[in-house]
Amino acid sequence: MSSQLYFQLITPLIFLVFAMGFGLIYRYTSDQDSARYFAISYLFGAIAFVLDICRSLIPGIIDNMVSNLAYMLSAGLFSVALMAHYRRKKPWAVLSIIGLVALCTSYYFMLIDDDMAVRALVLNFFGSLLLGYPVIALRGMKRRPIDRLIYWVVAFTVVQFQLRTIIVLMIEGSTLSEETYSGSLSAVTFQLLTSVSALLMALALFAMFGMEIVLKLRRNSETDILTGLLNRRGVEAKLPEFENALANGVKSHGVLVLDIDHFKEVNDTFGHSAGDEVLVACANLLKELKVEQSIVSRVGGEEFNVVLYNVDENTAKLVAEYACSAFSNLTHPAIDNKVVTVSIGVALWDVDASFAEATRKADTALYRAKSGGRNRVVVARTKIVQFQTRGAERRAS
Repeated sequence: MSSQLYFQLITPLIFLVFAMGFGLIYRYTSDQDSARYFAISYLFGAIAFVLDICRSLIPGIIDNMVSNLAYMLSAGLFSVALMAHYRRKKPWAVLSIIGLVALCTSYYFMLIDDDMAVRALVLNFFGSLLLGYPVIALRGMKRRPIDRLIYWVVAFTVVQFQLRTIIVLMIEGSTLSEETYSGSLSAVTFQLLTSVSALLMALALFAMFGMEIVLKLRRNSETDILTGLLNRRGVEAKLPEFENALANGVKSHGVLVLDIDHFKEVNDTFGHSAGDEVLVACANLLKELKVEQSIVSRVGGEEFNVVLYNVDENTAKLVAEYACSAFSNLTHPAIDNKVVTVSIGVALWDVDASFAEATRKADTALYRAKSGGRNRVVVARTKIVQFQTRGAERRAS
């Protein structure tokens, strides 16, 4: 086997390896649909280069027609993959039109007016349009460093397609033919620069997918799966910000501990599925508090915690009273439109106490709220505030 053939096989091998890599990402991640399109794009790229190598084994017209189609599909699907990854509309219609015009024009200069130099210029030009669509569509989008890297690698690939083609055709355009193509400067530079571009793009994309998978794993480890709220680990990750604020002059934060009243009876009467729906609805209500920089978490069972940033006792009490009132007026279809109430303990977290100490005080206040009749707010070392339930007879107890 000649050294030239070894060199030619490197490019389809690179494309095939990365196609398999993207396929594995798609196979083992549930939210990376773009990886499927990247995998198919790289697969078509591998097929196209293999067909280029097999020019001597397959009739020229058939080989050219199929390889040109594979190249266009590879470029177009890559653009679709990028658009899909950034949650943009997949431009099937536009890319299909560009690809169809490219193929029809190249087939014209193959079957009717045979001119390989013009055909190469046409295919590279329209291939650049297909690959360059995201460069225009995603321009100005706020990006992470890895996204900017991918953007500029794609832009570089588009530019090099154009410049390389023009320069090479100026050098050897008049001598380029089917017989001389395999060893021509056009073929060698195309394979080399495409290999480099494909490698750079794939490595950047794998880095991006890796970062997103790690971020997702971290987010899942810090998030309650049922409600989407933070769990204990998620709260601990955010506490340093609150601790730093206390060290830098913020006087206090508010800590609210909420517990759904008679939740066991909800599960026993309506089932755990209905209980889960109630928990989700309660979590959504807490999310709607929209207190700036607050932490809302589910710490287990029917218990929730809210940490309010830079508030005094009166503000923390007002937020707790609002939440208690809102719960007592929220009906739940899953339990025959009954309401569930909450008891809330409130405490202040200041520079003289730790978060754990403030939470213990709020827990003690919650216990007082429970033992005092439920559906009420108790602030540590202060009086009880009770709330009326919307239609007492509708309460799930």
